[in-house]
Amino acid sequence: MLRTLPRLTQIVSNLAPALISTRGRESSSKTSKEDVTASQVSERKRRSNHDAIYISDPDVASIVAEELRGDIAAGRLILEANPGPGILSKQLLNSGVQRLFLCEPTWSAFYNDVEQIRAENPDRVELLSENLVRMASLARFDLIHGSNRLGHCFQTINHVSGSDNPKITMVLSVPRARQRRFLLSLLHSYAARSLIFSVSDVEFLMFLSEDEYSQMFACRRMKARPAPLLFHMFFNHQCLASVGGEAFRFNSDRDLMSSKTKKRSVMKLVRLSPSNEFLSRFDAPERVEEFSFFVRQAFTRGATLLYLNELIPNAARDVLLKTRWSRKELTHLNVNTKLYSLAPTELLRLFELLSENPLFPQCPLATAHEQDSRTL
Repeated sequence: MLRTLPRLTQIVSNLAPALISTRGRESSSKTSKEDVTASQVSERKRRSNHDAIYISDPDVASIVAEELRGDIAAGRLILEANPGPGILSKQLLNSGVQRLFLCEPTWSAFYNDVEQIRAENPDRVELLSENLVRMASLARFDLIHGSNRLGHCFQTINHVSGSDNPKITMVLSVPRARQRRFLLSLLHSYAARSLIFSVSDVEFLMFLSEDEYSQMFACRRMKARPAPLLFHMFFNHQCLASVGGEAFRFNSDRDLMSSKTKKRSVMKLVRLSPSNEFLSRFDAPERVEEFSFFVRQAFTRGATLLYLNELIPNAARDVLLKTRWSRKELTHLNVNTKLYSLAPTELLRLFELLSENPLFPQCPLATAHEQDSRTL
């Protein structure tokens, strides 16, 4: 046994360099694989627009083009957000659109395709190298970094149109994960007359998932929630068509769906247009913001009429006295009335009565919305 030890020691010493070399090759091979994988992931992220889905079915593009025929005939500017491979863009150009703005980020995998469409139609196509589905995020970026990326887009639109208030229709498809956030940003920006609404009262033609459409526009209890209620007050909506999810291409690993899921999903083509029925009753954009904030706070808290006393001392009593005296409106109010049970016109009239109070400019409602940078 002791005689074999030197022999074993010699064998181990001879094998050691080979083992070290093999481990080194395995380590370098693993490192190179990791490097390749990391570079591929980086390239995929760079060339993927996580906030976009694209129309991949020519028949669906034809439906959208047909719905835009009236807009084109009226001479409206058409903004197509995230046109992708340009299936809809080409059909719109064939339909005779005079001014088409294609909004595709420079880092998108389809940017070269969009650039080629512009090169083939230089007099009719303008390219905006931003993702306007994320207008709110772009505005925050400009504010933090002192840039003007979003403002440059709007300046280009005004310059090309030759008008300070051009008529615009924006066409877009929003991924399901972004739909609620995008809709709420529209509502908030319309109240503040900011983002795209600082340019014009834009109409939207967009695809929404069936669930999101139902919750925002067709739910039985939609008027008991602040966002759907405000949408019904400030926007007219019309559901134009329903198509299957397989008609869309998802350009993001996070948004990829299996073929079975795509076949089960349904997308609604919805037209949204601003309504002036309620907006005309506000004398300034600040009042619209205050009313939106009032509705959000009241509905979130499930408040009764007594909530007004938290804003202005004895405000509930003053409102009840005014309604009893007029005997025309809101006569059914009492201190236990839930604010979400009121009709939109009644809710707006209640806010008008509250804003007539001399102490309203000093109440928390008139100043809190200025500090609230969150969307609804």
